[in-house]
Parts: sequence; structure tokens; C-alpha cells
Amino acid sequence: MYNKPKRKTLFIGFVIFAAFVLQSCSTKKCVLCELDNKTVYNIDLNESGEKNFGTKQIKSYFPPVPIEAANKKTNLYVVNCNNTEAYRLNKGKEMELFIKNNLLLIDSIDIALISTSSDADLLPEIHTLSSLIKNNELNMCSRVRKPFKVELRGMVGFRSFEPTTYQPLMGDTPIEKPTFGIGPEGTKITAGAEMAFMPTLFNFNNRHSLNLGLLSGYWPVDGGHFIPLAIHPRFTFNNITNPLWGNCNAYYLFADLGTAYDITGNFEKLWSNKLNAIFWDLGAGLDFWKTKNMDLSVDFGYRQSTLPLEAFDENSEWMNCINTHNIPYSQYPRRRSGQFFIRFGVTF
Repeated sequence: MYNKPKRKTLFIGFVIFAAFVLQSCSTKKCVLCELDNKTVYNIDLNESGEKNFGTKQIKSYFPPVPIEAANKKTNLYVVNCNNTEAYRLNKGKEMELFIKNNLLLIDSIDIALISTSSDADLLPEIHTLSSLIKNNELNMCSRVRKPFKVELRGMVGFRSFEPTTYQPLMGDTPIEKPTFGIGPEGTKITAGAEMAFMPTLFNFNNRHSLNLGLLSGYWPVDGGHFIPLAIHPRFTFNNITNPLWGNCNAYYLFADLGTAYDITGNFEKLWSNKLNAIFWDLGAGLDFWKTKNMDLSVDFGYRQSTLPLEAFDENSEWMNCINTHNIPYSQYPRRRSGQFFIRFGVTF
């Protein structure tokens, strides 16, 4: 039995897919560009800081931003305005480019003193790291995506909604395909759970990443309880975030190619002279950052699968007939079907 989506529906799906790709390349905003650049901040460095940065003092027209790092460390993002007139910058591309080219990341142990003075008649105001953290009003990105990704997903798939029937054996009463169900007659709507484990292969431009790993899960469909196993490549845009540059959300493209094993059947349901189950898919999705270590994720795509159905009874009269006449057959009939699917879950 073959369930094939209409070409028009498939075309619409890939148009939406392309829109995701284009959106993923959109420009991200500069958080520091929203701040006033008229106050002078003096960051005095100690001996180790002077050695690391080649100067004893860094002057900035932008508030230094402290970020708590691993191992209870605190780093300071500072825009180096030494020997420049950064207060004359126009907001927009000019300021954005200046900040990007002059942004320094300074370890707090390299800092001796942070002060401001807006008037020659006023004494300098001293700032501590805790006061800078307390007074920080920036809506910063705090998502840190690790090189090893883990996806947990719930999946709903939509096969062809055209009315079809399934006839297990010649002469049997045909069974109509229901909207929901897990029987061998098939179903118009499928559901399941999926998970993927993916180490990083490459990073691009210190921002995007390519991961490759394995996908598995559980699909109760077509009269079986299938465990999929597939290679799972994923390309993530904006994977490596910067708290002062861009937002924490990410966009990604993914694919799968693999097989599936019915745990309710015997081993031949995976292999009988050839691979009985195979599937592939393409998709795109979004990671919406929720915490430092987790995203809420949604994605969609198109999947085509070929899965084995229930085995014929070896002692049936129909089987005896085709064996007597040497008619080629497979004990495990297969169903090829295409479906659009949507998944919801989390990414770590």
C-alpha cells in the first residue's frame, strides 16, 4: 500500500522550509548599541592586566558589562575607546561596527579599579563588579550551547488523507485506514517520541555549528512498535552566542537516514534478504532559549518511510498456494508512505 502526498502540498512544504533558511541568515542586533555613549569609564589594569593588554588604562564611553563565567569567575566586556572619539558615533551600522572591532573580554583579576567622572569638578565615582551587575539593564543573552547536543522530541505526522483500504491477504475483507490508530491498516495521523545525541564536527565563523550523531525513539505505527535508528546531521545557525551580540535563539536544518526495528516481531522484521525498513527525512526548526543550558524547540519536515507489516501466517492456505506454484513473495509485506511532521521538545 502506498500513501503519497500531493505534489502541491510537497511544494508548499519546501517553500516554508526555504523561508526558514533565509530567516536564519538575518542580522542580529547589537545590545550595547542601545546604550548612551557620553559617560567616560576608566578601567585601570593591574600588572597582569597591563601585560595582557599592553596598556595601564582603558577608556570607554560604554558601561563595562560583567558576565559571570564558569568556576565562579567574572569577566568584563569593555569597549576600548582609547585614542578615539567614540562619543561622536552615530547609532546604527557605524556604532555597531566600532563596538564589534573594539570589544575586549577582560578577566576581573586583571582589573585594579573602575571609575567614572563626568565633570572635572566632581570626584571620580568608584564602581565594583557587584554594583555593575546590580545596575545592569541590558537584556542579555545567557544561553551557552555545549559542543555535545541532546534532543528530546514528541512527533506528530500527517500522511495522505485520501481514503484507502488495506487487504492483508487475497480474499480478506478490506480494512479502511482510520484517522488515528496503530494497526496494520495504517493511519492518517501518526505519533511518536524521538531523541538524538550529536557531537560537534565543525564550527563556522565562531558562530554556527555542524553536528552529527544518532537518532532513535519509539514509533507505534502500522501494527508494530518500531525503534528507529538513523544518522542525524544538524546545522545550527547562531549556535555560539555572545551575551552582547545577537539574541540567544537559534535556527537549524536537519536530516535523517536510517532503519527501524519492530520490537514486537522477530529479527527477520529487520532483515530478510534485504533491509526491510528504511526511512529518510529533511527538516528545519527553531531553538528558543529558556535557560543557560536548555532550549525549547519546534521543528517540521518531510519524511518518507518504508516499514514492514505483520508477517503472513506460514500455514495459511494462501501461503501454501503461492509456494506450490513457486510464486516469488516476501513473508513481510512493506508499506511505503510519505508524511509531513511537526515535533516539539527541548534541546540541551
